[in-house]
Amino acid sequence: MQYKVVVCDLDGTLLDSNHSLSDETRFEIKRISDLGVKVILATGRHYVDVKGVAEQLGLDTCVIGSNGTRAYANDGERLIMHNLDESVIDKMMNFDLPDDIHLNIYQGKEWLVVEDNEALLKFHSHSNFVYRKINGIEDLRKSEVNKFYLYSLNIELLQETEQKLIKELADKADVFFSYYSVIEVMPKGISKGLALKELMENRGIKPEEIIAFGDGLNDYEMLSYVGKGLVMKNSDKKLLKLLPDFEIIGSNDENGVAKYIKENIY
Repeated sequence: MQYKVVVCDLDGTLLDSNHSLSDETRFEIKRISDLGVKVILATGRHYVDVKGVAEQLGLDTCVIGSNGTRAYANDGERLIMHNLDESVIDKMMNFDLPDDIHLNIYQGKEWLVVEDNEALLKFHSHSNFVYRKINGIEDLRKSEVNKFYLYSLNIELLQETEQKLIKELADKADVFFSYYSVIEVMPKGISKGLALKELMENRGIKPEEIIAFGDGLNDYEMLSYVGKGLVMKNSDKKLLKLLPDFEIIGSNDENGVAKYIKENIY
């Protein structure tokens, strides 16, 4: 089958469990890109971080970052911007978070924290994307915050915090798990799917001309929008329940995306 656009999530989808690209994945993505297929990376990661992955893949393409709050062209031109309501920012910066949960802020092209976390720096070591430590809300440009994310390996505590935040922010923001150890706090109604729709409509590309791959709840809108959505074998069980009729392919550690592309696209 021929598609004009291939959209790939990163963690849990295109990247393996070590958050790396396999040689097979690099080869297949480069192959279809050279054939004229537009490959778009759509992720919860920050644009600056994702740009490094795009460069490793040899892609000259736009990137949907921060779960759809931002999209950038290959040259860094901002194509899409959605920001959090300032009341949400105030609540998040003053929310009484447990010590085991680490608060992260994406503001423009920066990653900000109020406390150091070496584990998160290692997570982004492949791209050398590093955070800047701030003192508090007084150091934020509140008009330009695109999302918060909360990180912890204490999953039970994260789940409890998610429910508290949903009650606190329900009318102003969306709160959800994008990874087993990460809660996202996003502008209401914004998603990878919405950003993709905005980009494609501007280019006259129809949903049926797009194929997408994903594994998490933050991929639901994107997978539902395109002509064909593929879910990974390692996908979040909640996503699989929401998309029971979608085709399941090999896991991210089995190069599922690369193998599907090799066997089904060109």
